[in-house]
Amino acid sequence: MFCIKCGAEIPEGARFCIRCGNPIGESPETKNAEPEKSVLPEKTVAVKPVMNEIGKKLESAKPMIDKMGEKLESARPVIDKMGEKLESAKPVVDKMGEKLESTKPVIGKIANKLKLKPGKKKVIIIGAVAVVLALIMLLKGGRSGAGAGFSSPEEAFDAWMTGYCLHDFDLTLQAEPDFVIEYEGGEARLKETLQKNYEDDIAIYPNAGTFKFEATGHTMLGKDEEKEVEQAMCDKYNVDIKISAAAVIDHRLVDLSDGSAGDIGTSGYAFKYKRKWYYLNVQSL
Repeated sequence: MFCIKCGAEIPEGARFCIRCGNPIGESPETKNAEPEKSVLPEKTVAVKPVMNEIGKKLESAKPMIDKMGEKLESARPVIDKMGEKLESAKPVVDKMGEKLESTKPVIGKIANKLKLKPGKKKVIIIGAVAVVLALIMLLKGGRSGAGAGFSSPEEAFDAWMTGYCLHDFDLTLQAEPDFVIEYEGGEARLKETLQKNYEDDIAIYPNAGTFKFEATGHTMLGKDEEKEVEQAMCDKYNVDIKISAAAVIDHRLVDLSDGSAGDIGTSGYAFKYKRKWYYLNVQSL
């Protein structure tokens, strides 16, 4: 081993050079150099206010986060219900898939007969699937039966009145919304109620079965009146619904024996709910 200062040979284990006294392993530059100062404490001090500010913001955001958690928790039953509905619809979707799958050979055969190219075959198959889905949606949207509703206020009024006057309660129930039918105890119970009301009317007006009411036009209600109708139904039927429109129906009395008709000076009502029109029985409100 040699001294890095004077170059003299140093015995093994010596701590200082025997010639110049320089400490072993320490150069003059290292000996005279000042120790480095750590910048970490300074950076830590500089970061501290930023961290405090972030902490304050997180603390102020806590009520909002808690409120969001409450809203998500309150929405849980709705989400669960949606999940149940989607699960219940699965067999129908699977069945549709099977039917569409079964049509592929037929569509392929047609495409082969038409001598279409592979790309055009794919377009034909996609088009056929779209047509099938459109038909399904059309059939679903145009359902008939209790709670089906109608495309205009006049149709809803005529269905309810014609069904009632002619003792065809299946027709009458098409103009009643689902929530009314449910409130009255179902289709059978509501028909019993209509039957009783019909018998009471016949007892008072023996010729009641010889005429019917017929719509001649309608006038839309304003937003304030629409809200009143909506609130009246919510209170009566213990539901929370939103209607998109309401109308006053002008109508006349038609004699079934000779077809003569005359204005009776009264009005009926109809409302729009879930894109369909229904008769509004104001006497029940």
